[in-house]
Amino acid sequence: MTSIQVKKLAAIGADQEPAELDFGRGLNVVYGASNTGKTYVFDLINYLLGASDLKYITESAGYDTGLLSLVSSRSPAGLTLERSIEQSRSAAKFRVYDGLQRTGRPRTLSPRHQKSGNDISTLFLAQMGINEGWVRSNDRNETVSLTLRLLSRLFLVSETDIVSEAPPALSGQFISRTTERSVLKFVLQGDDDSNLPRTTKSATAERQRNQGRRAAMEQIISELRQALGDSESISEAQSRLARLERSIESVSSSLDGYLDEQASLKEEVGQLQRQYDEQRSRVNEISELLSNFGLLLQKYNSDLERLDMLEEAGTLLGYFDVGDCVFCGSTPEHQSPAAHRAEDRTLFAEAVQAEQSKTLSLKADLALAIQDLEAERESGLGALSALEVEIQGARDSVRALDEQLSPQRGQLRELVDAKGGLERKIAAYQQIEHIENLKAGLGDVDEPISVPATALGGDVAREFGELLSEILEEWRIPELRHVSFDSETCDINMNGIPRSAHGKGMRAILHAAFTVGLAQWCIMRDLPHPGFVVLDSPLVTYKQPEGAEDERIMGNDVASHFFRYLASRFLGQAVILENVAPPTDIDGEATIYQFTKSNRGRYGFFPVVPVRELASSGTR
Repeated sequence: MTSIQVKKLAAIGADQEPAELDFGRGLNVVYGASNTGKTYVFDLINYLLGASDLKYITESAGYDTGLLSLVSSRSPAGLTLERSIEQSRSAAKFRVYDGLQRTGRPRTLSPRHQKSGNDISTLFLAQMGINEGWVRSNDRNETVSLTLRLLSRLFLVSETDIVSEAPPALSGQFISRTTERSVLKFVLQGDDDSNLPRTTKSATAERQRNQGRRAAMEQIISELRQALGDSESISEAQSRLARLERSIESVSSSLDGYLDEQASLKEEVGQLQRQYDEQRSRVNEISELLSNFGLLLQKYNSDLERLDMLEEAGTLLGYFDVGDCVFCGSTPEHQSPAAHRAEDRTLFAEAVQAEQSKTLSLKADLALAIQDLEAERESGLGALSALEVEIQGARDSVRALDEQLSPQRGQLRELVDAKGGLERKIAAYQQIEHIENLKAGLGDVDEPISVPATALGGDVAREFGELLSEILEEWRIPELRHVSFDSETCDINMNGIPRSAHGKGMRAILHAAFTVGLAQWCIMRDLPHPGFVVLDSPLVTYKQPEGAEDERIMGNDVASHFFRYLASRFLGQAVILENVAPPTDIDGEATIYQFTKSNRGRYGFFPVVPVRELASSGTR
């Protein structure tokens, strides 16, 4: 099979500087801030490969044409696909030029698959080396033609699909499950379903059944159109949705300043409350100390009263004087030394006086301490009163800010509700288009007997799972123990857990591994694949396991090895659209664009910085 390489993507318009991206053979990375046009790059590539609509963004005003240049071994000089992007409709046709410039007379091709082969799908498949292919569409082994749009989900992965819980090869819609599994089988094994056994009954009966199916589909379409209730087209609804999203962004931006101020005030209230609690705790501690010191002061006073009584009694009885014994009247010379010791009386008096002096000193020290604590308590009570006033003032400010925020919050709710209604309307339009396509695909073929679904070969599923395991090991996925590919569910199992049961960050990584691994598998085995992949935001939702509670920041180690693998080991071409920069050591091995969302460097996909950004940066 022949691989295709994307050479250039461009949007042009009269009197507009072209918006262009040139792509290299291997890894191409477009990274930078949000809302700079990275997702628009994906959408434009998808639209230029046959998608029905292109979402309008304000930056694309004035640009009316999209261009996609491709080269392959079938067309080594290249092909340039041109399609209108101004008020895009699913019917907008392609103009195809031979070569990488818009020179010569172009061919006009339909965006939808045609039996005549005069369509973009037939052209693209021919560049891959596929002249015709058939895939099974239901359990009766009816088949439909293989088309570019059926293949596209295997190499073009949007920001929404990459985190979807549906298996990577499937859209999640039950009605298309059989066809999508057959497309995967065709790519992985290289054989189509044109020779599936079929048992024929009456063609008339089948036509009658098809009439019933069409009637049912038309009834569903009628009910959907009735529910829509107006004549607004899908493009008009998408344009209105874009305006609503800008209004939501504007209101949200104005709310951000208030919310920051509110958070600051709440933090101030918290700090003041903590100071108040600490001061209150200190005042309570001082009060408890004063209470204990009061009891100690009472004890000192009691001790002094007791010592005063001892001194007074001794003086009254003359016990403390040297001379005649106060008890027996003996003069000192007739007193017995064993029973009468004059110095004993004197020593006792001195002991009482010493104890009185010591207690008085302790009492004085205690009085000073009590005085200091009472002063500190008074100061603390004053501080508490001041803090209460500050806390109340801060709380009043928070309440006043809440009253200012209330109208804007109400406006934001109304805008979000309106956005939800528009998204449901757009989904209804898309469902109508899908049913219309199914209705157009009903054919007058004989009804076969229902036979079991054909599945991937066991060896193919096992070997493909081994390749996916090798890729995930190269990317240094943490806690990776075992990886397999389930041929029945068409999903990846990691460590015994299906991809759908993991968080959205890991789902994105596993979807990226599937898409890259499928391309690698096909290139190595010369199986049908365009040879390039385009992934929108495969890493931005992923975070290392220690921060699993917040998946908004990707794990740098996994991201670095992801980019290095694609730069050095991947055999095809990869276009990665991400919010974060690749490692600097791959600069020489990859084509890298940074969208800065500022007037320094390249603002985004479109070269002109929007007026609102110039105003916010102060640039004139």
